[in-house]
Amino acid sequence: MRTLRLSLAGSVILVLLGGLGGAVMAQSEEASGAEVASETVFELLIPSEALPEDFVKLVVEQWTLAAGSDSSDDFAATASNEWLRGRAIVVDSGEFVITPVTDALLWRGAGTDREVAPAGETVSVAVGDAIFLPAIPDAEVDAEAVLGLANPGSEDATALSFHTHQRGGTFYGFPQGLMLGDWDMAFSPQTMEPFDDIDVLFRLTRITGGPGAPIPLPDAPTIALYYVEEGDLELTMSGPGGDFVFEWPAGRNGSLTRNEGIEESLDVVGDAPASILELSAIPQPLPAE
Repeated sequence: MRTLRLSLAGSVILVLLGGLGGAVMAQSEEASGAEVASETVFELLIPSEALPEDFVKLVVEQWTLAAGSDSSDDFAATASNEWLRGRAIVVDSGEFVITPVTDALLWRGAGTDREVAPAGETVSVAVGDAIFLPAIPDAEVDAEAVLGLANPGSEDATALSFHTHQRGGTFYGFPQGLMLGDWDMAFSPQTMEPFDDIDVLFRLTRITGGPGAPIPLPDAPTIALYYVEEGDLELTMSGPGGDFVFEWPAGRNGSLTRNEGIEESLDVVGDAPASILELSAIPQPLPAE
């Protein structure tokens, strides 16, 4: 079986305490003089060799894997393995049992040490754990390798998942036993320069803001996806054609295009505070040789 050997150089941070749906005891930062606060839920630094070539697409989803389900047979065909290549899974409840087709990256609990989950060996990931299954080209996949995904427990397991994808590729369907939550979102900028040959930091942040507060937005070329947990926001896009305002109420998700010549602002509206989840993909400088 072909394996992808990954360098463990570089710093890695994973902060996930209390789950995405519960009280998160995480790193917190409050902007001086503004009614905005943010907390880092997790950060995963993914080396360039584990990401797809021509990486410009990002999808994030809430997952529920049914109790007792085993989707290993659904991945028996080579093409089906692509569905989990280049994908991270951060467990919120229950247990996911995974057999990767190539060496995977693994973080346990709130630890900062990154381990390797060997190809072909079954590994269990529980609450607070994260695993990243590297992207490898179809031509380099062992035709007999079968990726495994199962939940042996008596309760449904849940996770936040994000999938890195190359320009022009296709997103594959879901195996039996796996259900999406009430939100999922995709970012697919066809004009954006790809993140080639560079490490990428994936950061999930919970941002809270009082009425009227502006939500700080990352700078380009960051990929950023948003989900509004509570409250109401407005996204304003200003450019040569004027201002366009989009309502972002609770339950709405979306992305920032960061197009040249277009300015974007995100603001809390109404009399109630707002809570937003932001998943950012941030290119990192190449490590010194």
